[in-house]
Amino acid sequence: MHVAVGQIASGMSDVVIAGGAENMTRVPMGGNRDVHGEPYGGALQKLYDLSSQGEAAERIIDKWELKREELEAFAVESHRRAGAAADAGWFDREIEAVDIERWREPGDAEAQAPLSSDETIRRGTTAERLASLKPSFRANGRVTAGTSSQISDGAAAVLLMSREAANRNKVRPRARIRAMTVVGSDPELMLTGPISATRQVLEKAGLTASQIDLFEVNEAFAPVPMIWLREIGASHEQLNVNGGAIALGHPLGASGARIMTTLLAELDRRGARFGLQAICCNGGLATATVIERLDGSEAD
Repeated sequence: MHVAVGQIASGMSDVVIAGGAENMTRVPMGGNRDVHGEPYGGALQKLYDLSSQGEAAERIIDKWELKREELEAFAVESHRRAGAAADAGWFDREIEAVDIERWREPGDAEAQAPLSSDETIRRGTTAERLASLKPSFRANGRVTAGTSSQISDGAAAVLLMSREAANRNKVRPRARIRAMTVVGSDPELMLTGPISATRQVLEKAGLTASQIDLFEVNEAFAPVPMIWLREIGASHEQLNVNGGAIALGHPLGASGARIMTTLLAELDRRGARFGLQAICCNGGLATATVIERLDGSEAD
């Protein structure tokens, strides 16, 4: 989405569809390394103690002294919020139903059926169930599959226009971009970038955290939004209010547009004004975007 906005701002384009798709059931995590090798060069490996994202999540837990029980409580709440939002129909406006070939018992005529809801939400998740899962990245670690983003398939897209193109095509904009940023953060911790990205994008937007109505910080692992909350001082009641990637999945190439779509839909539903999205990236990068919802009264 940042690239699309840059193209419009530069005058290269005036209408851009930005988004992505990910088929993680067919292209597994790390599949690119089987072809291209490690993503970091030898010189960088000598400078930093680089690790997997899972190990980086464990390092964050070490530094911020989080307990496994806290991580699991956060994950349970993600599923609860996502389940409540889905049951209330709040995702309906965001989801385009698609026909997929589903596995059926022999003789079942309904081999094809529309998929119109996320399959990853576990409404019955409890802290006790999550406590039974084995650590995923360290022998005695605290991060498990239950406190990590779910591997999933998905696609999402957003339509962006210049103000002139929207007026010319008689399209009423739902929101405008107030500010964007990309930052580099500690490559050994890797997943802390949303903290500095949030601070920087708020400065660019001329806003404070207290002026933001809703936040979306990608739940790559539970400790990522948890330490973000602690450092930024925002309320959990404003963060990922309809659940996050722990419950809804993290199809990598689609997550940016998916989260933005959810953020804008919830701003619309509440009649709220400002939303902020932040996402960590492999290697220590992070992006952040502030949007301002438009209620139709703004002329230009």
